[in-house]
Amino acid sequence: MKTEGKFVFVHFKVTNKSNKEERLFEGPKVRDSKGREFKAHDHEYAYLPANAKSISLEALPSSLTREFWSVYEVAPDSTGLMFGAREVAFAGVEKTVALGL
Repeated sequence: MKTEGKFVFVHFKVTNKSNKEERLFEGPKVRDSKGREFKAHDHEYAYLPANAKSISLEALPSSLTREFWSVYEVAPDSTGLMFGAREVAFAGVEKTVALGL
């Protein structure tokens, strides 16, 4: 595959603080300083390390923490990248973390 973009590899943990098992249908996103939003790469499974899991449809048992890895393809001029994740609850609050890129 050839691309003009660049790839960002993010390792993160998720804790399900609800009282029931949850599944996320839409994973965290990356945004740049221009407000552009990037979703996990469609074929990220091909780039993940052995035994790594992507968050898509993965079960999140109540009160437990799980580790995930995601690969994002961002525009080549992207700067100020922020990782945005929301609470598992419906319409949960979103928090962002600077990726230092």
